[in-house]
Amino acid sequence: MELESHTANTDDVFPLPLAPFEAYMLADHRDEYPMHFYFQMEMQGRLQLDSLRTALTDSLEHHPLLRAKVRPRFGRVPAWEPGGDVCIRICSQGFANLNEILQAPRIDLMVESGLRTWVFEGPSGAELLFEFHHSCCDGLGALILIEDVLVNYHRIMGGKEMTREPADPDGLRTRTTIPLTPGQAVRKIPLDVQDAFRILLRRPAIAKAPGTPEENDVDRGLSDFLSHQFSPVELNGLISEARAHSTTLNCILMKDVYRSLDQWMTDCGDTGHRWIRMGVPASTRAGHSSERTCCNRVTIMFLDQHSNAIRNADQLLDRVTTLTQFHRASNIWYSMLQLLDILAAVPPLLRLYLRTNRRMCTTITSNVGRAFEACPLPQTEGRMVVGDMQLTSLNFLSPLRPGTDVTFGVVTYADTLSLSMHYKPHRIGRTQAHRLLDRVVENLRESARSGTSRPQTD
Repeated sequence: MELESHTANTDDVFPLPLAPFEAYMLADHRDEYPMHFYFQMEMQGRLQLDSLRTALTDSLEHHPLLRAKVRPRFGRVPAWEPGGDVCIRICSQGFANLNEILQAPRIDLMVESGLRTWVFEGPSGAELLFEFHHSCCDGLGALILIEDVLVNYHRIMGGKEMTREPADPDGLRTRTTIPLTPGQAVRKIPLDVQDAFRILLRRPAIAKAPGTPEENDVDRGLSDFLSHQFSPVELNGLISEARAHSTTLNCILMKDVYRSLDQWMTDCGDTGHRWIRMGVPASTRAGHSSERTCCNRVTIMFLDQHSNAIRNADQLLDRVTTLTQFHRASNIWYSMLQLLDILAAVPPLLRLYLRTNRRMCTTITSNVGRAFEACPLPQTEGRMVVGDMQLTSLNFLSPLRPGTDVTFGVVTYADTLSLSMHYKPHRIGRTQAHRLLDRVVENLRESARSGTSRPQTD
């Protein structure tokens, strides 16, 4: 593995105290369960490494948190400070698996910035993998950075100069804002208390499979991933199914992941009653908060479904839709951010919280939506042209957490929905991981067929 670097300039936003959500993501970072997420890209054509390095450096000038490191401060909240080098790491293997990357030392924000860019150059194209520490930004923020890199690369390679909406410097100053009035915050207190007791007292099921001796010998620190791409026809079917039920694509995804986990766990011999809890990241970017700033503007909803109530797909979809709408309408989805505000005021409370409530959910389903939808780059057959290359596919991997050994990352690009399953082989087993993904794919295809068969209306 070869390391190349180039020094980036700093600006005047530092030192910047960590926001409570950033402090939480940093405190919950583990060597075996790093708080990292990934975007994997496949490109056709010849990659110019020097141009990529310049494009990355130019882009990071507008996104300070992605080139910053953390400085502890005695008796005070740690702060972001300039991190120095912009790095491109050359991967000697392709990204069919992530072993070379996942065996690399974890990102230590005390000594380096929270972005790593990996490159593998093949005979007819290249693969890029952007590795982010979640303390620095969320999935939508990461897509903003990647889009800027691609646009800058296209310009450097002689493409048309494109007018870009600049990153808003106020985005970092307002990233901790919770848009609730005092009245709204007070009215939701009874719901907050009830929800907190549910999360703390109800232990969610663990997604695991009986291991073989070979699987038990797998390094506990390693993870792996599987992915599947749904065609434009299947994606349109899923959207039609969502519209027919007056719900969202995300609720269809959640419903079918619930069903698949329950079926798979039953197939593995776990026939008992259980609560399956899903962590669902939800963006809080809206209105003026949709500025092009790489930071965390996200909260997490923890939604429970009991195995007895999962078997009827239509009823499950209705419950998922109602529960999601209730969390938003009642502002409960801000409860996690409010809790972190309280914990951040007394740092020992945050450490105690992480120690006493380690297994937060059974799985995480994170949908970052349509990538690069408004990107000005030219397209060929719906895929973006970047210099002399074409971006052919995009995958998104969400983090794994202790006790949450399988997560699902979803992103839509070029009318193709990519579903990636990130998992721990020592918990799930590689054979069983394929069976679980097959369950999810088949259930989603069933939903897509149902949507496709419905009469089309204008």
